[in-house]
Amino acid sequence: PIAAFLLLPVAFSWARSEPVEPLAPDRPLASLVPTRCLVYVESEALAPWLAQGLEHPLLRRVLESAPGRALLARTAMTPSQALERADAWLEAPALACAAELAHGGLAFGFDPLTKKSLLLARGRDAATVEAGLTRVFDAVERQFGGPGALDRPQRSWSGADVWSLGEAVVARRDTLLVLANDAELAQDALELAADAEGKGLLA
Repeated sequence: PIAAFLLLPVAFSWARSEPVEPLAPDRPLASLVPTRCLVYVESEALAPWLAQGLEHPLLRRVLESAPGRALLARTAMTPSQALERADAWLEAPALACAAELAHGGLAFGFDPLTKKSLLLARGRDAATVEAGLTRVFDAVERQFGGPGALDRPQRSWSGADVWSLGEAVVARRDTLLVLANDAELAQDALELAADAEGKGLLA
């Protein structure tokens, strides 16, 4: 999806979305996921993993186990090398950025019928989410030589700023980040986010 960024026109119409009501901090992420996502995984305890990175005790045990060593033997680079490459690409500590963007939890939904998926992340606060997403977009622009192409959202859905990268959709609404490989799925999630009474999978 990122490679399709090269096909995007640099100039596009843009209008920043109107200010929106912040998401309730205790609102379950499952309430933001459309009911057709019958496969659902959620975590609200990623902070310790991301803070300790490769030094997290459970991760170290997995990597040092027989299956872990067998898997690493088939990879082109070690986890440390991969993390160093991610840091260099982002020009910032990648795990620290991820920790800020997923501070309030991470959720993944999958629609078995259409084979489309959705990833939701709730950041520490709106300013942190905006800064983190800007850092990622800046890295994409550096890689593909399109400075400024992603500085502004392409459209607004249900009070969220939205960017399209080929088939992928990235949206930001207050503390919420939405990433999907289907525009309709992303739009449905944003409609749920805009509805204080939205139940999503909780229904």
